[in-house]
Amino acid sequence: MAQEIAPYGYYLDAIRFSKTLTNGSARIQALGGSNVALGADITSISGNPAGLGMYNRSDVSITPGFNYSINNTSLNGSDVNNQNIYGTLDNIGIVINNTKDGIGGWLGGSFGFSVNKINDFNNEFKYGASNNQNSMVDYFIESVDGMSVNNFPTLSNATDISTLAYYTYLIGPWNVVDAAYPDDEYFSDITTFARPNLRQEETVTTSGNQFQWSLSYGGNLADVLYVGFGIGVVSLDYTAQKSYVENSFDYSPDDPTYDPITQIKLEEELKIKGTGFNSTFGLILRPVGFFRLGASITTPTVYNLDDTYNASLAADWNNFFYGDIVGGDTVLNYMQGSTAEVISKYSLNTPLKASVGTAIFLGKLGFITADIEYIDYSKAFLKAEGFSMNPDNDFIKANFTDALNLKIGVEMRLDALRFRAGYALDNVPTTADLNYQSSNQRISGGAGLYLDAFYADFTIVNSQVKSNYSPYSLADNSQPNIDVKTNNFKGLLTLGYKF
Repeated sequence: MAQEIAPYGYYLDAIRFSKTLTNGSARIQALGGSNVALGADITSISGNPAGLGMYNRSDVSITPGFNYSINNTSLNGSDVNNQNIYGTLDNIGIVINNTKDGIGGWLGGSFGFSVNKINDFNNEFKYGASNNQNSMVDYFIESVDGMSVNNFPTLSNATDISTLAYYTYLIGPWNVVDAAYPDDEYFSDITTFARPNLRQEETVTTSGNQFQWSLSYGGNLADVLYVGFGIGVVSLDYTAQKSYVENSFDYSPDDPTYDPITQIKLEEELKIKGTGFNSTFGLILRPVGFFRLGASITTPTVYNLDDTYNASLAADWNNFFYGDIVGGDTVLNYMQGSTAEVISKYSLNTPLKASVGTAIFLGKLGFITADIEYIDYSKAFLKAEGFSMNPDNDFIKANFTDALNLKIGVEMRLDALRFRAGYALDNVPTTADLNYQSSNQRISGGAGLYLDAFYADFTIVNSQVKSNYSPYSLADNSQPNIDVKTNNFKGLLTLGYKF
């Protein structure tokens, strides 16, 4: 039977870059992101371009803000908290209106251009706890088991961390202990002969954004049917940096005198950059003045991505006499190795996104609006030149699911003032344990001031996300499993002018 080829891990990009946010103006974010049926908002440019047909004046606005997040991690009863705060620019846009007064027929429309943030990757969490069950060294052993020692590349050509583990003596083939042993089975002086209690610590930092640059048009047919079309160019910039440490090795009660190593430190960096293209079609039906029904479809975004990875691994041996085992005279102290820069070029097609929404207006008192968004993440597709993405695509089909996301909002009006509240729920797009977030719920509220031409909206959005993370995986699934809880507060201010 042919051996199954494991996925390379690019399937994580399919979730990371497909699971985008509505964002947009502070007004729409206060309404939980619900915008499909509303119209006449800067967010319509990238959300449902049919809403541009509802404008009767031109509009320009900018939406700066801040993010404040609290991350709590829990591992083996040990909790770690850290906080992050940074500024953000969620949206900037302009609408040029060209509608005309009249009854019936084609009444013109509006063009719109906007830059809208659809993903924010800025985050950092830390954890630390003791572990007497396993070490990352166990992962190194499992990852090369069955591979002849002769198949390791030279250190200067290393592309993975298990090769670095070999050259820093963290793992070695059994045939160095006894020539009769096979050269494709491995041991470690850290864990094979005595099992230590050790401390594991890691800091995981991510940064970057996805922005969509949209050019759209929406038209008005008899103040009853509004249709729109838009094209989008998506810029993507993602960086993940990990700093992992094992130290405080304690081999008692197995062997209190055994003290081979002081610390293991692994540092990894992954950078992904790229550009994608999509288009959006939408319509809004207003059969009567107080009721609107909207729908929009965004085609798959086709990305061309550049992926750059590098890692370094250091083993701070405690003047360890490696010759006690192999019959040589190698004394180990500080050993370090780094991978070559690994560059991958590939494409990603994200799934199609379909949304329907409704809005009910309560005269001059305000309105209630709701959207349902459908995405089938199993339709994400990866392709590369020079190597096959079939293992990752097969994994996507087997483990990714479709998801229904809900957005609800309400606005109350009092003269020139607006008061808003909203709720959104984004569901889990996978059935597998992928070190990825669970359902993300957002609660929002805000207020606005609307004068003749000038308007200002302020919004606070609170999102709560539960996720899990493991620094490595083991065949018996005994690796550390860190619970990560993120409580994020985003403040936004939209300043706009209609002319």
